[in-house]
Amino acid sequence: MDIVRRTRKHISGNISMTTNGVMLPRLARQLREAGLDRVNISMHLPRRRASGSSPEQTSWAGLRKG
Repeated sequence: MDIVRRTRKHISGNISMTTNGVMLPRLARQLREAGLDRVNISMHLPRRRASGSSPEQTSWAGLRKG
C-alpha cells in the first residue's frame, strides 16, 4: 500500500496495477483506500492450488471485497 500512497501524492490521474489476483481478498480494500483506481487481473494461473480453491475464485473474492 505504501507505494500506492506515495504515488498518489505525486499523481492526480488514475493509478492502476496488474496482478494475478491471489492477494486481492486480503488487500483490495486497503489498496482502494490508499488511492488505487484500477486493477487489471491476469488469469494465467494454475487451475487448482493445494487448498482446493481455484485462483479464479480467489480473484473474484478480492473483486467483491474491494
